[in-house]
Amino acid sequence: MQKWIFLALCAAILFVILSPEQAHAQSEVPKLELGAQFSVIRLTDLDTTEPGVGGRMTYNINHHLSVEGELNFFLREHAVLTGGQKIEGLFGAKYGWRSDRVGIFGKLRPGLLHFDNVAIACPPGALCIKPGPQTNFALDVGGVAEYYASRHTALRLDIGDTIIRYDGFAPTFTNHNLQINAGVGYRF
Repeated sequence: MQKWIFLALCAAILFVILSPEQAHAQSEVPKLELGAQFSVIRLTDLDTTEPGVGGRMTYNINHHLSVEGELNFFLREHAVLTGGQKIEGLFGAKYGWRSDRVGIFGKLRPGLLHFDNVAIACPPGALCIKPGPQTNFALDVGGVAEYYASRHTALRLDIGDTIIRYDGFAPTFTNHNLQINAGVGYRF
């Protein structure tokens, strides 16, 4: 999975470096985008895959750079061993290349992931149980592909590594989790 993220980021950087300067020839990028999405995260330490829904707001600074915030709800009820309901909030930057029809970007977005209950298999194989809610630092690193169906609509696919830091356990540790989002956005 880390290989995919590395390749997506390299592709985005190459597009930016090798693309001719066409900012004046391209139509203006809509500044604001509101989106809805379906999200799936594979929580490796909990050994579960969680589906969810969410929303996103993006502000396009220029053709290459955007800032965005995202909120996802993973609402399946589970026993304490799979973390219960989860809420994820991320805010960060998206940078890359776009034409009038498509965009390829890399993303880096820190945030928080809240669990209703947590019990994690801690390294090296011991079971750490911390019942009750817990909020952990998360970092989303990955790639984004967008298709602009019209000036006001965009289809988006995100693939990333959501790195979660689990505090309050002995020892504190981090893990890597594949997260995929697919959504639609309205641009204005």
